[in-house]
Amino acid sequence: MNFFYRLTLLFQLVLTVVTLSQAQNLILTTPTSQTPGSSNVIVNPTWRYKGQTENSTNNTLVGHDTGNNLTTGLSNTFIGKSAGLNTTTGNSNLFFGYLAGNTNTSGAGNTMIGTGSGWLNNGDENVFLGASTGAWSKSATRNTFVGAFSGFKNVSGTNNIYLGYNAGGTSQNGSYNVIIGDSAGYNNTVSGSVMIGSKAGFANTTGGANTFVGASVGSKNTTGFANSFYGYGAGRENTVGLNNTIVGYIAGSSTTSGYSNSFYGVAAGFSNTSGYFNSFFGEAAGHLYSTGHHNSFFGRQAGAGNGRTDGVQLTFASGSYNCFFGDFAGYNNNNANYNVMIGDSTGANNQGSGNVMVGSRAGRSNQTGQQNTYLGYQSGYKAVADSNTFVGYQSGYVTTTGKGNTFFGTSSGRGNTTGSHNTFVGNGAGPASSNMDDNVYIGYTTGNHDSGSRNTFLGTGADAIAQNLINATAIGAGANVAVSNAVVLGNQANVGIGTSAPTARLDVNSGIDHESGIRMSRLTASSPARLTLLDKVLTVDDNGQIVLAQTGRYSVKQVNDWSDKVFDPAYRLRSLAEVEQFIQKNGYLPGVPSAEQVIREGVDVGKMDAKLLEKVEELTLYSIQLEKADQAKQQELHQLRAEVNELKQLVKQLLEKK
Repeated sequence: MNFFYRLTLLFQLVLTVVTLSQAQNLILTTPTSQTPGSSNVIVNPTWRYKGQTENSTNNTLVGHDTGNNLTTGLSNTFIGKSAGLNTTTGNSNLFFGYLAGNTNTSGAGNTMIGTGSGWLNNGDENVFLGASTGAWSKSATRNTFVGAFSGFKNVSGTNNIYLGYNAGGTSQNGSYNVIIGDSAGYNNTVSGSVMIGSKAGFANTTGGANTFVGASVGSKNTTGFANSFYGYGAGRENTVGLNNTIVGYIAGSSTTSGYSNSFYGVAAGFSNTSGYFNSFFGEAAGHLYSTGHHNSFFGRQAGAGNGRTDGVQLTFASGSYNCFFGDFAGYNNNNANYNVMIGDSTGANNQGSGNVMVGSRAGRSNQTGQQNTYLGYQSGYKAVADSNTFVGYQSGYVTTTGKGNTFFGTSSGRGNTTGSHNTFVGNGAGPASSNMDDNVYIGYTTGNHDSGSRNTFLGTGADAIAQNLINATAIGAGANVAVSNAVVLGNQANVGIGTSAPTARLDVNSGIDHESGIRMSRLTASSPARLTLLDKVLTVDDNGQIVLAQTGRYSVKQVNDWSDKVFDPAYRLRSLAEVEQFIQKNGYLPGVPSAEQVIREGVDVGKMDAKLLEKVEELTLYSIQLEKADQAKQQELHQLRAEVNELKQLVKQLLEKK
């Protein structure tokens, strides 16, 4: 009101209107004004000519001291006391308000509206709207500040957008920031951040490349950088944490120094303080995890943590390297590590480490059990012990304290509760009720009636037909065993070793001619013989069948294999001289193996008997020969004796004649 009143008096008492013939200027001033440029509108009681040239055109200057120093500037609009006071050569500026753009000299393309807006600015292409917006800006360019005191202390930052009371209030040099909201990014000094919401990123100083969206989001962040916080209170306590992405109402609101986390959902990662490399997705996912790291939780309240040890005292979780997928998956997991749980309520009560649970409610009752693997709906539902592997619908469902079991197949291990170290593979494998240990059942309904330990049943329906067996084995469909420490192969089946078409209960094919393929490591040629005259032995017939033979009875293949050939007229019988010569040279009889050969090759008893009989028959022939020679000598001797007696008689007669 005072302004218009004084303006009226000024018009009535002292002002004159001077219209120049060579220009079209409108000047409301004292009669002492001199001619400025052209097409200017100047309403300034204190305006004074400072040497404007003809190039100073299209300016509108309204207010005390507005544009008083303008020389060559053009297309400027200055409205308000001292607005654009020091502008000399600046162009295309709009300054509206007391002290708006006051110290601008050569800055161009600026729009500054509000008392003190852009007061110290000399940059270009800025838009400041509001009291004291960008007041301290000096060389800042291409900024947009809207709201009282927004960008108040910005000095040289460029390409910023600040919207809201005190938005980016003390930020000095930061560039490329988008800050929207009451006091949002108030202390920011760095570049490349987005802060939207009341007091969002309020305390941020040197933390760069942050995105804060929501009231009080990242309000305490100081030096943390490359964070993205979305939602009321999200990342509210973060100060130095970096590379975090937090989305949702109060999600990650306790995070202070944690880094490289991703929290999505209402209250997701709410209690995280210094944890890192965590990914929590879902309402209250990882809610009470404070210092844990390398966790991935997906689902409503997945890994939320019950946070109570005595029903009253609140505690926080610190487990690491866990992966939970599904509503309430790993819900009560607090300090356990290296778990994978997938499915609703899977491992909901787990606090043990190194478990893998996949399937709705798998391992739901497990608390301290470790190194378990449960795969399938309600698999290991009641298990609380260690080192079990259950795969299949309700496999190991009733197992409680049994440990070290492996169950594979629908309802496998269905009746085991406390038994340990069992392996059941197959639909329904294992008895309906059993608490025994160390059994192996493989096959559909295998071992359904067994109640013993250390038994092995392989094949559909393979089973025990007696109770409390130990170390019994039945292999083959329908194979049954009735005694302990026994192995049963098949049910009325032939067994082939080295052959795919066995024709006997045990058919062995070594693959090498004249070799049985059977070895007895504790029974060798050096073992003592235990045969009696009444014992019988096993041998092989012409078809390879093992047959029972009388002890000492052997057969030969052909006549020549026996010794009768010695009596054949064509048989050449060595002379005794030849035999003697052979013996002297070799040390053993001709045709008989030497000791070295026997050691090396052994003795074929049948052939040896034939050879020995051959020698006996040769001896018989030698004896016959000797007997004949002896008879001839006896005859010769008898004849000689007769002749001697005859000579003696003749001599006697001669002597008598003398």
